Amino acid sequence: IVADEYREPLQEAREAISEKCELMKAKEKPINVTTASKKLRSELSLSSQASTFSVCFACETCTTVCPVVASYENPQEALGMLPHQIMNACALGVRDLAFGSNMLWDCVTCYQCQEQCPQGVAVTDVLYELKNLAIKSVKLTLATK
Repeated sequence: IVADEYREPLQEAREAISEKCELMKAKEKPINVTTASKKLRSELSLSSQASTFSVCFACETCTTVCPVVASYENPQEALGMLPHQIMNACALGVRDLAFGSNMLWDCVTCYQCQEQCPQGVAVTDVLYELKNLAIKSVKLTLATK
């Protein structure tokens, strides 16, 4: 695939998903976790690898070893959420935060986070499953229009 032919559809997909993620737009507003989606947790629990997010205790090892995070001077600003924060968003069931993060889409699937996690969280597999769920969500939205 020629790079230009790859970038455009990828950018369109990212924008479509970001449009659905209201919480990422309102960064200064508090998040009501009591209304968070149990659906996200149950969807991730269907995969034996992706269900490991629930044992994350936010030690930040995944974030520390991530080459994508290391490539930015200010990763929080550039990526929105960092790997350990995405795991927390999954545990809370906050779809918008997980789906709208640039980190989700910039992950290079090197598996460093997964190999280094002291809890055995399959971080890369969780991110991969989140991508699939985000794309599925956008497809359903587009199909109903």
